[in-house]
Amino acid sequence: MVLSASRDGLADRWAIDHWEMLRGVLAQSADRFIVEAFRAVLNRQPETVEFEHFRYLQSLGVGTPLLLAGLIGSHEARMVRGVHGAMGSAATDRAAPNAERIGKAAESLRPAPSSTELQAAQAAGTARVVVDDELLNVSFRPQSEPLVSIIIPVYGKLEYTLMCLRSIVRHRPQCSFEVVVVDDKSPDNTSEELQRIFGLRLLSNERNLGFIRSCNRGAEHARGKYLCFLNNDTEVMPGWLDELLTTMHTFPKVGMVGSKFVYPDGTLQEAGGILWSDGSAWNYGRGQDPSRSIYNFARETDYCSGASILICKDLFERLGRFDERYVPAYNEDSSLAFEVRKAGLKVIYQPKSVVIHYEGVSNGTSTSSGIKAYQIANQAKFFDLWQAVLKQDHYANAEHVFLARERAGRRRIVLVVDHYAPQPDRDAGSRTMWAVLMALRSQGFIVKFWPENLHNDPQYVPPLERLGIEVIYGSEYVNGFERWMREHGRYLDGILLSRPHISAPILPFIRQYTNAKVAYYGHDIHHLRLKAQLALRFDQDVEDAMVEVRQQEYSVWRNVDTVFYPSDTETAHVKSWLEAQGTNARARTLPPYAYEPLAEEPACNLRTRAGILFVAGFGHPPNSEAAVWFAKEVLPTCRKVRPELQVHLVGSNPTQEVKALASDHVVVTGYVSDEALQSYYHAARVVVAPLQYGGGIKGKVVEAMHFGVPCVTTSAGVQGLHGSEAFLPACDHPEEFAQRVLALLQDDELWRTCSTSGLDYVAERFSMQALSRVLTDEFPSSDHAGIHARFTT
Repeated sequence: MVLSASRDGLADRWAIDHWEMLRGVLAQSADRFIVEAFRAVLNRQPETVEFEHFRYLQSLGVGTPLLLAGLIGSHEARMVRGVHGAMGSAATDRAAPNAERIGKAAESLRPAPSSTELQAAQAAGTARVVVDDELLNVSFRPQSEPLVSIIIPVYGKLEYTLMCLRSIVRHRPQCSFEVVVVDDKSPDNTSEELQRIFGLRLLSNERNLGFIRSCNRGAEHARGKYLCFLNNDTEVMPGWLDELLTTMHTFPKVGMVGSKFVYPDGTLQEAGGILWSDGSAWNYGRGQDPSRSIYNFARETDYCSGASILICKDLFERLGRFDERYVPAYNEDSSLAFEVRKAGLKVIYQPKSVVIHYEGVSNGTSTSSGIKAYQIANQAKFFDLWQAVLKQDHYANAEHVFLARERAGRRRIVLVVDHYAPQPDRDAGSRTMWAVLMALRSQGFIVKFWPENLHNDPQYVPPLERLGIEVIYGSEYVNGFERWMREHGRYLDGILLSRPHISAPILPFIRQYTNAKVAYYGHDIHHLRLKAQLALRFDQDVEDAMVEVRQQEYSVWRNVDTVFYPSDTETAHVKSWLEAQGTNARARTLPPYAYEPLAEEPACNLRTRAGILFVAGFGHPPNSEAAVWFAKEVLPTCRKVRPELQVHLVGSNPTQEVKALASDHVVVTGYVSDEALQSYYHAARVVVAPLQYGGGIKGKVVEAMHFGVPCVTTSAGVQGLHGSEAFLPACDHPEEFAQRVLALLQDDELWRTCSTSGLDYVAERFSMQALSRVLTDEFPSSDHAGIHARFTT
């Protein structure tokens, strides 16, 4: 009564908050009891009736709904798949009860549906399934013309249809959509109940048409630009449809996109499909852990299950819809995928679109009788229709899975190795590696990325995976680089290494297991940078580090085919060394950045620009020491003329020495997002890069030029930037440095000249086109002549 009154506004919010807190504590206690009880029941190999106790707890609202739904759904799916019967040892192993796995599965399911309808349907058979308040209180009517039509064919099993619809409500897509349910003359009260849901478009077949014809009828009446076919025995997860739609616009020449499917117990059902030359098929990854990296990057695939696919309506109509030679069902999705490719388009698997699929609910799992028997007959029809393509473009069953899973038989594959997944908003080296990955991808390569730390960084890995780059991570690969090369090295066409301490130890495995062309990208010549640091102040630890890294760099240069460095100065140094060693390796300059032109003229807000900006990763000693030097040696001179002057030290990992510089006129921000960083550049009058030492082209200097903000730097800061002397002079003395800063603060004409010159310099030397040209010369992207050609050359 207290809770009810509170919700009616008759009690204060304090009572509600404390009730919710108490209820949370009680739910946690109940969860522990429920898990123990579930384990005890499973240990006795229970009958289905014993799970009615857990359904009863769910109806009372005891425990966490997510946990109970996960446990019940897990058991139901196992019973449907015949775990205690004819599915064999592999299926039994996959379904073996395990409390830890159940907990993990419950977490992965997100908000789970109420099982009121499931209870009713599985009771004595006398109860009717009805639409609940959750669906009666929502509208599926689109605000305007829908972008996507979600088409759900149904035949009975209303409880699952309602479960599917509830999941769409709970994870409502951001795009405009409509829901079209095609009722194939269901034997239950499906049509009667679905008519009660506001905005749902219900098409009721006058006679039973079968799955394929029902899908085609739904497409005929759909109003969306895109069609999303969705089985009714599914639950969609957050972002499911939006991820499919984004993929349509991310990849070139995409015709159809499909989801990742998981079982209710959290195991993987399908990560795209593989078709073999004999017409047989694999649900790739079936029964495996869906969190493994091999299942989590977008890629081209032979087909995606029609239980959740997205295709443009115009294309669907042009291809003749689902082929009705496969009526009533099975193989229509794989045949449509082949038609998409025949039209010159691709089928993409997008793992960020996740759907739970209660496999076998509609037609069972046995192929010996019923509609499921058409699976065997339709496979033969499919093979007769597409056997020429299968013979030419597909491997024999279970051969070359590494290639078959992403249709890579003819395509070039490049492996990139670095210390961790690129963090382009945090450090200059990451910006370079991100640009390299994007350039390789845009040239048509299949790109694999091995981060030395094997970390699945939740912020930086998913964007790469969405773009189709496989990032290799997880405990299964610890100390496993040699094993990975032994298994997959023969498939690689190119390898790009980075960092001497990472590259030197793995080069022997690379040379042993692959004939791929091997290149190395040095962000700078590390031992020369340390040598310059020693020239300022001797330190035994620095000297020891210099000797060690010099040995590593020499070892790498000696054992690769091409050495890349970001500046002509470094390239000349390496070329001279290689010639002295008599090696066949080449040294080339690779632009370290790939900037796109600005949308806005930097001088448009010149009158409001103010202050000084220094952008750097301050965990790197040259940057932290530069900040201290500028604040103590240069800034006081500047403030004598401009006492109001303020400096922003912007960047990650500021040291204690850098933090200690903070004052009324020095702001130390720490890490900022890319968006925030752009705003700092947009507001700053002058950028400084007061480096006392360091090797290679300085990203912070090039970035300032890209944003059109004049920069003042030192001899170390202009390394590799030949031709920039007129607008970017080196200022090594504190007084000289200060006078250059003051000139740019006060002289608008000088400011505009330096800004324009910097923009032109970047456009000429640091663009994606310039970067791609060099990579293309070293790693030709032309396809192999055939799916077996890479093994004969």
